[in-house]
Amino acid sequence: MRLDCLQREDPSLKSPGGPKIPEQTFYVGSGELHIDIIHDRIKERVRHRDVPGTPGRWPYRETVLNHASVTETLDRTVGERRHVVTVSLARGPRGRRLLLGNSWAWRRSSTDQGGEVQVPVELKAAVDTGVQSSYYQGPLLGHPVQGVATTIERVSLEPGTSSAMVSACVSRCMLKAMSRRGGQSLGRWMSLEVTVGDGHLGAVLGDLAQRRGGPQDHPRGYSTALRTLSSGNATFSLQLDSYEAMEPQHQRRLLQTVA
Repeated sequence: MRLDCLQREDPSLKSPGGPKIPEQTFYVGSGELHIDIIHDRIKERVRHRDVPGTPGRWPYRETVLNHASVTETLDRTVGERRHVVTVSLARGPRGRRLLLGNSWAWRRSSTDQGGEVQVPVELKAAVDTGVQSSYYQGPLLGHPVQGVATTIERVSLEPGTSSAMVSACVSRCMLKAMSRRGGQSLGRWMSLEVTVGDGHLGAVLGDLAQRRGGPQDHPRGYSTALRTLSSGNATFSLQLDSYEAMEPQHQRRLLQTVA
């Protein structure tokens, strides 16, 4: 089922603008009850276990804390054609300031002109495909990866090796590198704004203190709780702000829950 079909049936279900995130689609409804109804309709139609509003992969991200260097060789014969490629790469954290994205680059040498490595377009595209595909699933729980920098040390291939085999070898090499010790789960940090009168301010602040400053762990249901606390006289907005490293005890609990 295409989600745009739901949007045609229910014009109040809208898709916000802004940057797109791979394998994720965002829709905005008219409130929590509206989103619950849409959620139930999706479950009924597609019978999918990982739909909006259910515990799935979207609340978390993963990153790496240390550096690792690996080499992988792929030697495969398809029909009468032999494909042989060897990839060496290094991966590590990009640093806190660049935590939201990933990057990759070729190892530069003294012979490179103008500070840029000269690589055939087809080879560069094949490597890019292999690297980017590996960022979709992390080594801990399979959540998307961010904040990782990858350096391609060397790519050697025999004549006749296809671009698809190069991509596959790079992906396998990245998977091996990501599987090295040093993985870290990242939890959501939400930006919350509450508008409430002085008469109910104390109750709302007390509830936020019990929620560790915000409803980021269990955002669904907060609308009902806030309405009860304020007798229906408060409003709020909640949106994703960033992903930050989880405390060790919270990461262990998450791993145990999934296992």
